[in-house]
Amino acid sequence: MLIYGFSLGILTILVAYYTTGKFDIMYFSFNGLVFFEYFLLFLFLIKTSLLITLDIYEVENPIGVFIVNACYYVFKMLVVGYYAKSLSKFKLPIAYIKQLAEDFLSLKNKIRSYNGYLKTTRLLESLPDVETNEMCSICTDECVIAKELKCAHKFHMNCLKLWAYRESICPVCRVKIE
Repeated sequence: MLIYGFSLGILTILVAYYTTGKFDIMYFSFNGLVFFEYFLLFLFLIKTSLLITLDIYEVENPIGVFIVNACYYVFKMLVVGYYAKSLSKFKLPIAYIKQLAEDFLSLKNKIRSYNGYLKTTRLLESLPDVETNEMCSICTDECVIAKELKCAHKFHMNCLKLWAYRESICPVCRVKIE
């Protein structure tokens, strides 16, 4: 926590210097890099705090997690792109271009994963409801009304949705959910 406090202090000082006009362009290469690194750390801190808050309040909503991650990658790409452009006169942006590409691929994978989740949840909602006295293997609670997969395993709908966010296979027999 001390590191985050120190980082926030450095970030605040750099922002204050920048807004008051005392941020001289000849020191931009060093101060810009320090500001850049601490700003990325600050973005990561915000993302992690939001994800922890979602987890603490038990908001089991994959949409919220997706939105937090997508916003993080978009803001990070904007910041990295800005600094790559700003530092191009110092011949430094090649490392930032690599980071931009990695962030773009991560965002693309998150979007692809989320689209797969949406497709799987639509499929799960179309499954028939069954009444049963069996136990849900995901949450280990008794199922009264459950969804039955093609492999004849029965689960709560909410449990299946949370499972589908991670994987699109049956939690018991590992058969693809279709």
